[in-house]
Parts: sequence; structure tokens; C-alpha cells
Amino acid sequence: MLNNLSNASVESNNAAIGRIRPAARGFHNPESFITMIMLDRAGIAPKNPWAS
Repeated sequence: MLNNLSNASVESNNAAIGRIRPAARGFHNPESFITMIMLDRAGIAPKNPWAS
């Protein structure tokens, strides 16, 4: 395994990014999207007020 990552963990990250992407469409710079991904994957992302 390259970098000791299994396919499951990589797919989990891809799914998380896909879940975050629609919320980031209104951002003007990619740094905000990257920050959202990092906060979510670290487990400290705030809850969206419109999400149930």
C-alpha cells in the first residue's frame, strides 16, 4: 500500500469532499473550500444552520 492508506480511507475522504462541495459553490476562492474540508475531516466543523 502506498503511504499506508487503504482504499476505504481514501474513498471516505472523497465522499466527504463530495458532500462539502455543494456548500462551497458560492465561495470566491479555493482556500475557503480547502478550509471547509480540513475542518470537516478534523471533526471540528460547525454545523450548518440549514442542515437537518
